[in-house]
Amino acid sequence: MEELMAKYLANELDEKERTDFESQLIQNEDFSLEFEAYMNAWELNEPQHTQSFDTTSAWMAVSKQITFESEPVMEVMNDEVTDANGNSEKNNDAEVITLNGDSDRRNGFSFLKIAATLLILAVGGYFAVTGLNNDAAENNYMEHVSAEAGMEEFELPDGTLVKLNASSRIVYDKNFGIDNRNVTLLGEADFDVTRDETLPFIIEAGQSKVEVLGTSFDVAAYPGREVKLVVTEGTVSFSSLNKEGVKEILTKGQQATIDIKGEYIEVSEVANDNFKSWWTREFEFVDAPLHEIFESLERTYWVEIDYPEAIKDCLWTHYNNKDFTIKNVFELFEGSFKSVRVDIKENKIKLEGTACDK
Repeated sequence: MEELMAKYLANELDEKERTDFESQLIQNEDFSLEFEAYMNAWELNEPQHTQSFDTTSAWMAVSKQITFESEPVMEVMNDEVTDANGNSEKNNDAEVITLNGDSDRRNGFSFLKIAATLLILAVGGYFAVTGLNNDAAENNYMEHVSAEAGMEEFELPDGTLVKLNASSRIVYDKNFGIDNRNVTLLGEADFDVTRDETLPFIIEAGQSKVEVLGTSFDVAAYPGREVKLVVTEGTVSFSSLNKEGVKEILTKGQQATIDIKGEYIEVSEVANDNFKSWWTREFEFVDAPLHEIFESLERTYWVEIDYPEAIKDCLWTHYNNKDFTIKNVFELFEGSFKSVRVDIKENKIKLEGTACDK
């Protein structure tokens, strides 16, 4: 096994072997953990290895290489990479990862971990092959990464307050607040931005850009999903990184989504405060389809809910109390849907049933 991992890191596997290896990383958590341990041991035992791999700078360097289409594909293409010093270099081995944006849509957190794993491997492969020394890059970026089952609250150097949902990440350079206020987001965060008329606050998330001078809003940008923006205070510019002219100005009480390709934006009024559920644990649904409710529960309790297609559109009315545990919620659910069986094991919930019978 170690020989296989070593060959993978050295880019010595053929296309089929590499695909099989990466499939195991996605599907087999034990294999993924073993590979991570191997990488850590390899790094510790190779002090002379100068091409150290820093996931922060790597993520910043190639985050735009992830796209999401209807079929899962991994392809290699030529691209130009710019390092932290502004030097560009032709990258003949950089991998562009194209992931399925529909099949894993129900499970944002699992899919996020898969995407992050593949991204790290793709970038790690690039640095191993090219031998690019990224010591300067690794010293140029700051990051905040939340746990898989817990949010993080912190303050950026300009005084902006951020709540970062589980399995999410924010990266910015060390000049943040001096000559820029740019951040890159993967996952979900709520921002209370300190106002600065001379230096706009800019977020790149998926295929979208959010730009403000100072206001409050929530952004959800999970891999394989449309980017969602909810404005709670002030005015926000929301635009596409891919298509010029796709732009909307939103004000307090409005929300918008941009599709995963960045081709169009839909704007609507905020109907309720359910978007806050991941930090308040309070939300309400009246005769709403179960797939919408389960999505909120996953974001709120950081769980994975596996349910049959047959019940996804069943309607349920549920008012969530901040004191509820996930077990409390599904006790109420079982009282409403007697034909559906619920199995809860830690953060994984499996439902079985074929009808909406109550």
